[in-house]
This record gives sequence, C-alpha cells and structure tokens, in this order.
Amino acid sequence: NRKVLCVSPGGSGKTILSASITKKFHIKQYQKETGKKVAFFTHREELFNQTREKMLLFGNITEPINAESSRINPNSDTFICMVETFDRRSESEHFISQFKNVGLCFIDEAHRTDFNKILHHFDQSLIQGWTATPISSDKKKPLNKIWDCMIEVATTSELQELNRLDPKVGVVPSDAYNLKGIDRNRLKKKGEDFDEKGMSTDFRSKKQKQNTMEHYFSLGRGMKGLCFNVDIEHNEEMDLEFKAAGIPSRQLHSLSKKWFGAPSASLAKNWRIDTLRWLRETPGAIV
Repeated sequence: NRKVLCVSPGGSGKTILSASITKKFHIKQYQKETGKKVAFFTHREELFNQTREKMLLFGNITEPINAESSRINPNSDTFICMVETFDRRSESEHFISQFKNVGLCFIDEAHRTDFNKILHHFDQSLIQGWTATPISSDKKKPLNKIWDCMIEVATTSELQELNRLDPKVGVVPSDAYNLKGIDRNRLKKKGEDFDEKGMSTDFRSKKQKQNTMEHYFSLGRGMKGLCFNVDIEHNEEMDLEFKAAGIPSRQLHSLSKKWFGAPSASLAKNWRIDTLRWLRETPGAIV
C-alpha cells in the first residue's frame, strides 16, 4: 500500500512519530545512496512551527515552504510545507522540480480534502496521512477513495492505560474520561451520520446531565469551559444545569437573535461577540 492513513488520538505524539520516521528514512536512503527526500504538509501556522521544532529534536534540518520563504536550498532533504503555499507555487516548473525526488510524504490532518489537490505531484512517493478523526471533511470525497488502507495506531483507552502504568511517559492525562451509558450501536442513523434527534434524547437524559456535571466538578471545578451539545434543546438544559449549580453560564447557538431578543443578524453577531468577551472576563464561566 502506497498511501496509508494512520489514525491516532490528539496528543498521542503523531508529530514525534513523523520526526522519528523521517530520521530513519534518511538513514536508510543514505545507505542506499538514493538521495530521496521527505515532505511534510500541514495547513496551519501553529502546526507548521511545531513540526519544524519536533523535527529538529531528531536532527532533521528542515526547509520551510510558507508565505515568508522565497528560496529553496537545493541541498535540503526535508521540507515542511504549508499546503496552500505549495499549491500556488506548484505552477512553477522550477519550484516543483525541487520535489521530484521526494520519496516520503506526510499529510497532517489528513481527513481534510484540501490536501488532495497536491497528491498528484507525488505519484511515486510513499504517502502517510495522520488524523484523529478518520471521517472526510467532504462527504462527496470519502477517505477510501484517496487512501489505500487505514491503520489505527493507538486508541485513547490504550494511551490512558499506558499513562497509568508509567506516568513518566506523559502520553495523555489519566484523568480523561468518556461518557458512560451511551450505546452508540443503539443510536439511530440517517445515512452515515447519527440521528440528531435520537442523540439529543439520549444526551438529555437525567443520568447523562448528572454525569456531565459530576465530571465537571471532579476535573474542572472553577475553570472556564465550553460545553458542546447535540442541539438547542440539549444546549438549554445544560445551561440550566450549570446555573442551578451556581455556575455562571450563557448559551451560544444559531438562534441567538431569536432567543436573546436581537432584532437583526448584525445585533445577534454582536451578542455572540459579547458572550465571548463575557467568557474571557468572568471567572469560572461556562458557555
């Protein structure tokens, strides 16, 4: 399989693994005297900088391809690329010629379809994708049309157990938790997605609301937080739960202008901005 999608939870060390694989790849190519190079693609500046830092920890000197870069060192063997910058510059024959000998590509957040447009430049390369959410961002372009196979590198439960056995590993916090009592096999589906109404009914049950509050008090008492809910009804009920517990809470959803008396979309937008400002300024606030 030439294009492999690797699935692993957030915080499990995907960038570190990429840096380690890159180092081993270079050693192997050096021994074979192939001169093959590595390219790593991402879509956000924060991930771009993080990747360069992690690569350096393994002795990989990287060449940046972003809006601020102008020239490419012809001796570079590892490229860290912003996907949009690469795509724009790929129209230049001189630019794309620098990547003809890339033997290994990494695609970060590979469930995003905006990376698909650059894959044809690497028809002869090994391509490894990373994602924590193996569902395509575009339903019309499912992942099985892009990737040859998918491998689950690690599950959250496995990482929690690893951290419990050896906290020095520091993979994920051992106080992470999952909601109990939700049988996903029982939830109804509409097409490929869970039925929103059925999910709302389950998550609005007294048991699940209590479960959410208990874990908030156990893990995040006094901390600011965002509480994501299934729908507006679920949103309203969780808002009441937090207020009943004496915690400052506000709602934020698509009907803000209706529910909070905003007569126009522009005023509703201002209310949303005011809510985020309120969250920033209010100790222990929940939205």
